[in-house]
Amino acid sequence: MPERTSALFEMGIRNPDQITSYSHVHPTDHIDQLRIVYARPAGSLLPRVRTYDFPRTSVPNTGAHVQGNALIHYEIAPILEQALEELSSLLTQRKRNVAVKETLLREIADLRTEMETRIAHLMKLANSLPGE
Repeated sequence: MPERTSALFEMGIRNPDQITSYSHVHPTDHIDQLRIVYARPAGSLLPRVRTYDFPRTSVPNTGAHVQGNALIHYEIAPILEQALEELSSLLTQRKRNVAVKETLLREIADLRTEMETRIAHLMKLANSLPGE
């Protein structure tokens, strides 16, 4: 579960471990859209994809050279900016964990093969000795 102070928690996301991907689009000057894709367990009634809309904040441009439509620019909502950082961090950490897990499993498999080979060799040596 995300921390209660996180943007994801504020957005109502209670299962960030199920998030597989996300996308951020800016369909209009006034709106940002965040689409989050989940890997839900079989039989879950929760949606596989959720979309969140965030209004942009209008900020006046200052300066003598600003004219016409350039008088106002729109900034991304702070909660969306924080959510994007959290999602990026979450998925980067997950990829890192997957890579470490794959490396460890490969090392374990190599060690198992080496040990089995060594045990087989020692058994062969022990069986070749005379005696009971």
